[in-house]
Amino acid sequence: MREITYTTSDCPHTASRRRGKVLVLLAVLLPALIAVAGLVLDGGVVMDEHHRLQHVADGAATAAAVDLRLGNPSATAIATAEQFVHATSGMPDAQVVVSIPPTSGDFAGLANHVQVDVQRDYQTVILRGAGGLMSKPISARAVAGVADATDGAAIMALDPDPAPIDLGAVDDTLSAVAVTSVVQQAVAQSPAVDYLAGVPIVGGVASALLSDGLEALLPDFLTQTLTQASTDLAPLPLPTITAGLEVEGLGQVRVEGAVLINTTWGGVDQDGRPAGVSAGPPYGSACMPLLPTTQLLASDIRVTGGVDDQDQYQPLDPDDESPLRANMLPTDDPLEALPPPSTSVDATNVSGAVRSPSHAIAVALSASDAAALLGDVLSGLSPLLQPLLSAVLTPVSDLLENQTLQPGVYDSITVVAPVGGVIFEPGVYVIRGRSPLTNLSLLALGPVQADGAMFYITDSASYDATTGMPDAGVDASTAPPASVGTVVPSVVLAPLLAGAAYTGLQDPTSPYDGVLVYQARSDRRPIVIDAQHLLGGGALSGTVYAKWGHTILLTGAGSCGLRMVSGTMRIVTVTDATINPVDLLPAAQDVYLLE
Repeated sequence: MREITYTTSDCPHTASRRRGKVLVLLAVLLPALIAVAGLVLDGGVVMDEHHRLQHVADGAATAAAVDLRLGNPSATAIATAEQFVHATSGMPDAQVVVSIPPTSGDFAGLANHVQVDVQRDYQTVILRGAGGLMSKPISARAVAGVADATDGAAIMALDPDPAPIDLGAVDDTLSAVAVTSVVQQAVAQSPAVDYLAGVPIVGGVASALLSDGLEALLPDFLTQTLTQASTDLAPLPLPTITAGLEVEGLGQVRVEGAVLINTTWGGVDQDGRPAGVSAGPPYGSACMPLLPTTQLLASDIRVTGGVDDQDQYQPLDPDDESPLRANMLPTDDPLEALPPPSTSVDATNVSGAVRSPSHAIAVALSASDAAALLGDVLSGLSPLLQPLLSAVLTPVSDLLENQTLQPGVYDSITVVAPVGGVIFEPGVYVIRGRSPLTNLSLLALGPVQADGAMFYITDSASYDATTGMPDAGVDASTAPPASVGTVVPSVVLAPLLAGAAYTGLQDPTSPYDGVLVYQARSDRRPIVIDAQHLLGGGALSGTVYAKWGHTILLTGAGSCGLRMVSGTMRIVTVTDATINPVDLLPAAQDVYLLE
């Protein structure tokens, strides 16, 4: 008979008793296991919800800061943040507190900054089933703000979507000047003729001889000057706008500051990717080189739309990264609040005096032309009268060679001074119309001296320099109607020779300090400035402001100190040129998530 031996582990009764102990132990530990699982699972979900809530707070703060960046009131920014949390992010039950400015942290109390605090209760799942924690409050905080994103600006093109415009060739405009009529008016307004007419005994005859001599001399004199100006301005033939900022010609344009372009027209960004509202043309900015070396160099180039070719936009230092940034927020008009000039705003520099004649024409002869002309006048007198004229030849010659204009209100100003001699006294010149002879508001040919002068250009014939009306009532943010037909410039400044001085108003107490040309916001006409003749001396500085206008700058060797704020802009180079303002405009700003 075989003997059967049972070990303790094989005993059926022992195994049954062990299983019973395990079940009892499991029953005892089950709540703890559920609690641990709840901590792991619900805790993980809580962490995930916290991350999500933080992203929502970041987004809400950024969205609110964008409102501040766009100039919207704090109430709008607060509503934007709340809408972002409750509706956009799908958290209608979240508690949102928006603080402008922030109330805590490193940016507490700073304007143009926003703090968003978001709190939401998370309803537990596992822990709730275990009879534990029912809900867990989750909170997140974010701070975003507005800060400078570029250097100060030298050039700003403001128009987001420029209206079509037919730009007439400037040389055609000059060739259409009514030379005969200009000569007649120049003689009629000649201070030399007036002075000579007042000389006793000889004045009547001598002034008549001088008038006849001027009428004989000035047609060729004026025609030659207009021809020289037309030749200088010949590189400006493009009849339409192809970009918010156009750079074309034969050289590089070096801008010592930021270039900011609000035009939304398309193109590419700094990496060659599509940017703007379309593929282009037209573009936000365009370089149209006649030589491969034509480029725009600047510390920052910021475009709301895109550019034609990212390689044409380079940094000032070739070792720096590309200054180009496309698809950016538009930049506010830094001169939006600048009122039209009036004695009520600046009684020191603005004069309400309406000058006569209202269509002023100033012609300055060279010393040799003046001497020859007076020699003819002298020889036309009898020997008995010649000594009487000889006694006043010096002041008469000075009046032929030099003329001075005073601040005040004009309907147009025409200056023809190919070798200089015309001076604009410091102050504000309000020009409220256009010449019937040139079709321009301001035409200045020659190295004119306008040190400390500002020109306000308006098409409002009824402009009142004591109140600034009707221009003061124009909504600066609303674009005027598009121009119809070929558009003639409002201003042509062509120095022709070195030595001109245009520096803008010089008065730190005036809101117009540093402004050279200010065109009414309702006026879309182009402004043409020739800066080719600065290398041999002279000065061209100050601010050119034409919110909805088109500024054309013809540049050559040398450096000009202009700051330009215009609807659209064209820079034409005849060689490498530098734009280097003494004082820069405000920088572009961006929104940054800070905390």
